[in-house]
Amino acid sequence: MLNRALVERTSPFVISVREAVAPSVGFLMESADQERLALGKALGVNVMSILEMLDLWGYSSGCKSVYEAFQTSVQFSTFGYEYINGSNQYLAEDLSFGLVPTASLADLVGVRMPTIRAMVDIFGAIDRKDYWRVGITAEKLGLRGRSLPEIFRLVLGD
Repeated sequence: MLNRALVERTSPFVISVREAVAPSVGFLMESADQERLALGKALGVNVMSILEMLDLWGYSSGCKSVYEAFQTSVQFSTFGYEYINGSNQYLAEDLSFGLVPTASLADLVGVRMPTIRAMVDIFGAIDRKDYWRVGITAEKLGLRGRSLPEIFRLVLGD
């Protein structure tokens, strides 16, 4: 999102992950990660932070920030995202199948998600798409109105 103007100027546009994660992008990712961790805590689920996942997968080692992890990773210096006409399929998928369901589930348990909600709203305005309507929501999954034990039984198949 924070690279969108640059991406829209050229098509196709390829940017390495390292280049794409400027300090401000790292701050945004950390803010969204804190919200995701708060949801895990509210659900009683142990959720790894983004830095823990990057360490586990071998992309970084003991970094203090998301920005540092992306800047020091050998893999992220060569892996890139390709945008066609300012768009990337992974972005729309992350919104519809990642951020929307995360925020929707958070609504069920009363966890605030201002960063994630803002990202969905801003991208929706830019893309002229209602990600809240087209994305996967707790209601579409049949979770609205269910208790946490019921949700866990549905998810775990017990």
